[in-house]
Amino acid sequence: MAQDEFMNRYFPNETEYPQVSGSAPILELGTLWSYISGDFLNGFLNYPTIISGMLVSRYRKPDENLTALAKFQKASDDDLQHTDLGKWFRDDIHLLGREGLGRDYNYKKHPITYWYFWYDQDVSDCSIGRFVSSDGVEQITELFKQQCRYYLQIQNEISDSNGAMEIPVQRLRGWNKF
Repeated sequence: MAQDEFMNRYFPNETEYPQVSGSAPILELGTLWSYISGDFLNGFLNYPTIISGMLVSRYRKPDENLTALAKFQKASDDDLQHTDLGKWFRDDIHLLGREGLGRDYNYKKHPITYWYFWYDQDVSDCSIGRFVSSDGVEQITELFKQQCRYYLQIQNEISDSNGAMEIPVQRLRGWNKF
């Protein structure tokens, strides 16, 4: 399995520095928008259900991110209301979301749409994309995690993936932002 199979499989198209105008489609399925602001991601973050998250140690050392994850895990529910992920994790955050998890969702009529968010701590090099797939959620999630480990390796030029850690997304509460 190729290290970048997630991107190759689900995002055959990429638009860098997208120009949004009144008549242009926004986030066409299978297209990744790159080099956009963190604020743009915030406009979409709370609509899909986040099913997986990875913290990638690019700006901070892995032990600093482990400490941040431990604090996040131990935080009270009150501390996590309206979670500001950028303040908790001050590093690259990758999230995978999924639409259509409600009881009344008609899976036969509407395919499941997945969302990918990449928040870069410098807030201008972020990415977002949507795709549909008949692949199982477990397969998609595993490819997503492999992709995050691959990013860590190519950005830090290291062969070890200890700096890519899972975010306990079940702890996200209220209105979230980067």
